Amino acid sequence: PFYLIPSQENEAIDFSALEPLDGVILIRGYTPHNLKNLIDRNIPNVVVNYPLCRPCPYSVGADDRGGMYSVVEHVAERGCRHIAYLGPSEDNSRFYDRRIGYLEAMLDFGLPPEQILCEHSDEESAFQAMQQYLALHQPPDAVVAATDWRALGCLKALQKSGLMVPNDVMVAGFDDMPGAATATPPLTTVRKPR
Repeated sequence: PFYLIPSQENEAIDFSALEPLDGVILIRGYTPHNLKNLIDRNIPNVVVNYPLCRPCPYSVGADDRGGMYSVVEHVAERGCRHIAYLGPSEDNSRFYDRRIGYLEAMLDFGLPPEQILCEHSDEESAFQAMQQYLALHQPPDAVVAATDWRALGCLKALQKSGLMVPNDVMVAGFDDMPGAATATPPLTTVRKPR
């Protein structure tokens, strides 16, 4: 049988009510509890869009690590040397591969990494994080953001502080969400397969 189970991220799912199951594809319903539940019941499963660093026996996803590496490479090749990463802490495994891609690229280009902490993916949180950063630091040459929402918040904070994007600071996002192309200026972003 095939079931489509709407679930929120990190929501526990009662698979026993759906048995017998031939297999499960977890798209938004990944939690350690759900995965253990499936393994304990010997139900084959595949997890979509979660990093392999999690305890998933089988996982399918985009190359977030390579995508973020390419973004850093892109801005470094345009002369940027002070490149900041706008994203969540290292404890956030959802963006682990993006953060590692950033760190690897910075190491390969011989540049010191710098993180602007922004735990939440919404535009307002990124705007506030960027404003706080700019109040205490010189602006970087470029900001690479873990998501397009964060990049859009960054873009607005830079503009509010009188900086020109991309002339003063380059900004790049990740995900290629629909609003990226209509931002002013249009956002450089990494397109993930949909």
